[in-house]
Amino acid sequence: MKHYFLIPLRISFAAASAAILAACATAINSSPPQLPAPIPSAPGNPYQPANFRAGEVAVRDDGTWTLPLDSYDKPANWQITGAAINSLAQQCMTRLGLSTPAAFKFSGPPAVPLAAIYGVLSMTRAQSTGYRVMPDGIPATVTSSAGTSQKAQEQVAAKAYFGDPQHHHAGCAGQAVDEIGMQKAYDAAGLVNSLRAQARSAASRDPRVQQVNTAWSSCMKAAGYAYPDPTVPPHDKSLLGRGLQTPPGAQLPPPSPAEKAAAVADVKCKRTVNYAITLALVNAAYQNLLIAQQFSDLQRGEQDWRSAVEAAQRIIPNGR
Repeated sequence: MKHYFLIPLRISFAAASAAILAACATAINSSPPQLPAPIPSAPGNPYQPANFRAGEVAVRDDGTWTLPLDSYDKPANWQITGAAINSLAQQCMTRLGLSTPAAFKFSGPPAVPLAAIYGVLSMTRAQSTGYRVMPDGIPATVTSSAGTSQKAQEQVAAKAYFGDPQHHHAGCAGQAVDEIGMQKAYDAAGLVNSLRAQARSAASRDPRVQQVNTAWSSCMKAAGYAYPDPTVPPHDKSLLGRGLQTPPGAQLPPPSPAEKAAAVADVKCKRTVNYAITLALVNAAYQNLLIAQQFSDLQRGEQDWRSAVEAAQRIIPNGR
């Protein structure tokens, strides 16, 4: 079965990002901003759970963070508007004599795990799945066994649901988006994601991050691993699955004992040098700088979300 983009966005995140990057370049390139809280002392025991909270910044032992821009991107808003979009789109599909395949239904934007950016952060995950972000055992590619008739039905349903942008036909999903006025909320989400990317980029060049990367690299070298910074091991194909065979249809072997041992050493070194807390606080500092610069646009985005949520609640009062 063909995989379609499940969110009917009509905005260009790349274009939005470029405009914001250009607008904020001067301030971001100035001296490093003050951290929202001091970096605490590293724990004496690297197996000690890594939990930290200071104001709007939280670092949790499961490898997740909360940062200032998260307050402008609420999961509940996506849930409520998504339920209304699904309901309206299904009504449209029913009028066409079609049903909505489950894979097409609006589910909000996929979250990008921090592990995909900074490598493994959770000791539990390092011990169980090494550097893998996706669950173990899922082949990289799957060949559809659907017959010709089923594939033709899927194509008809996809065209009805997603429309035909080349001929300015919105499809059932696009009509649902228009009915609740969701486009402005999508634009607001695009702004938040662009600012997140801007903050990450600036943080990666910050001397405090470069210093902690160097400390992590020295720690890993002492453990027998030579990597310049924590973003490298998750992409080292000589490490991933080392010692195991690649299953048919997969791109990599499953996590091996060698990979898990490296991931555990990685997390131990991160905790020894306070990597996660340092990265979170530095990212938060740049996010706060960008929030101050883009405050009026972010406030307008919050109002656009409120309008979309209110429209969605008129369609599905309980938001489900």
